[in-house]
Amino acid sequence: MDGMAEDLYYTLDRPSLGTAVIINNLHSEQEPTRKDVESMAEVLKEIGFSVEIHRDLTSQGMNGVKRRLTRPALHREASCFLLLVISHGTADNFLQDTEGAKTWNIESLVTEMCDVETLVGKPKLFFLEACRGREHNMGTSLATKSSAPAPRSQGISLPSKQDVFVGFATVPGYVSRSEERRVGKECRS
Repeated sequence: MDGMAEDLYYTLDRPSLGTAVIINNLHSEQEPTRKDVESMAEVLKEIGFSVEIHRDLTSQGMNGVKRRLTRPALHREASCFLLLVISHGTADNFLQDTEGAKTWNIESLVTEMCDVETLVGKPKLFFLEACRGREHNMGTSLATKSSAPAPRSQGISLPSKQDVFVGFATVPGYVSRSEERRVGKECRS
């Protein structure tokens, strides 16, 4: 295969696929998240991740996990990194601990993980199931191309780092829904 084609994908050929960390700060508060975590952990293990699950962390606990995750030795033999956080969030882009304290700024978290020298050139995947405001997105009718409004440019600006995917459960300004009938009344902004 020529060099150009090799640059178009990640080989994922390291001794380990990598570490997948799941933090569920709603474990005690929202029972459906427990099943989500179990299912996700099972899938991640099946595809080759080493999975860690943390539940109902305080700020101290979350920061302890982050300190450990930013150690280069953890990722030296890994092909990629994955972080899934189920928590309350705020409109100003923070993830909250189990007690409701603003703990992780999302942009700073992504930057810190991108700065880990042994993750350079490797995919870093972030999945964030957290509210990003107080508005409720109850759906809308489909718009045609001719009637679609111009896209809004709002939200967070991620660092100009490479090999990063950040997936949010909702758009800026809105609550995240964890159940069909239960609307994010639990969100704290």
